[in-house]
Amino acid sequence: RNAVSTESQQKADTVDGAPDHQLNLSREELESAIGPEAAAALWSLPASFLGEAADAALTSDVEIFVRRYTPATRPWNPFHTDSSRLTINVALDPPGRYTGGTLLGCFDAQV
Repeated sequence: RNAVSTESQQKADTVDGAPDHQLNLSREELESAIGPEAAAALWSLPASFLGEAADAALTSDVEIFVRRYTPATRPWNPFHTDSSRLTINVALDPPGRYTGGTLLGCFDAQV
């Protein structure tokens, strides 16, 4: 949380033009932040959705970033289609620790 506050960029989001409060990470920075086992678990998720095509997806343009959403700085993100072939969202706080919206995702024409 502190890193997003102190090291994040403040560019306009491509979806709605609001400040994105985004911290970009390399794979090494992700591993340092959450540990190698948790990073490996995240890195294995594309294979669950893309199968054999996951290898190609993971060697092409991969972006890892953390975004902060708070009632004061960024209360929502409009429903949109990502430009990426695959997007994986991970909640950093457990349910019940916050009040507000729930992540809604669509894959293969299903919610």
